Amino acid sequence: MKVALLGDGTKQNVVEAVSRHTDWLAERAEIVTTDLKPNSDLSGLAADLVLVFGGDGFTLGAVRRMGAHQIPILGINFGKLGFLAEVPNEQIRDILQEILSKPLSYTERMTLDILLFDNGKETFRSFAINDVVVRSRQIRMVQTQLCIDGSCISSFRGDGLIISTPTGTTAHSLAAGGPLVEPTIDAIAVTPLASHSLTARPLTISAERELEIRLLPDYDEAVLIVDGQEQVDISKELRVLIRRSDTRFKLVQRGDMGYFDILRTKLNWGSTANYGV
Repeated sequence: MKVALLGDGTKQNVVEAVSRHTDWLAERAEIVTTDLKPNSDLSGLAADLVLVFGGDGFTLGAVRRMGAHQIPILGINFGKLGFLAEVPNEQIRDILQEILSKPLSYTERMTLDILLFDNGKETFRSFAINDVVVRSRQIRMVQTQLCIDGSCISSFRGDGLIISTPTGTTAHSLAAGGPLVEPTIDAIAVTPLASHSLTARPLTISAERELEIRLLPDYDEAVLIVDGQEQVDISKELRVLIRRSDTRFKLVQRGDMGYFDILRTKLNWGSTANYGV
């Protein structure tokens, strides 16, 4: 099996871990590259498996840098929660030994294409693994209009709007009160961000839909943020189109942990409340 090693080279513990495990890995797989840079182009990477030493943010960045050419990815957690980078540092060899000893198994997850149009001309294109956020550039509210398949369904006045993939529903959307969506389902979650209305509620729709977001005239300064890593200013003249991408990223998971196990262990989901008695 051909394996690429990626890591967040700004973290000394990551650099040390990559160095410590390289020889051990080389006895079990062919290491085709070791890259500890955060911005290198991975679109031409040729490997069967990508091991990422870092947190969820670095894992997101690695998936984004691969672009349309996605390779199964396994994250070694050197961050905090570790939803995508779920392998604990102290269990690296045990889990890798299991994964490398049998045919590779992974899940495919949907991503989103994001396009900006100015008077019909495309001015920006990106894709999101987690989410797209539209919010004010200043510390003030913003009003957005949401259209689905050409039909404008509502406007939202508040701190902004979050459009997330199922994978992204455990990120910013969850913190804003959005739904949890099993990541192998193709769906899009729409979550108002601190809405100034009691009637604005999260919405989950089919991934077959195309979403359009516009700023309403009184709120002409906003920013569009993709996966918390890419940012572009938008104005009321621009149309933001969001739709399911043809690109699907491939996530290898440890055999002893499923999605609901991760929810329970990382978020304490479904546990009994502790009332201190």
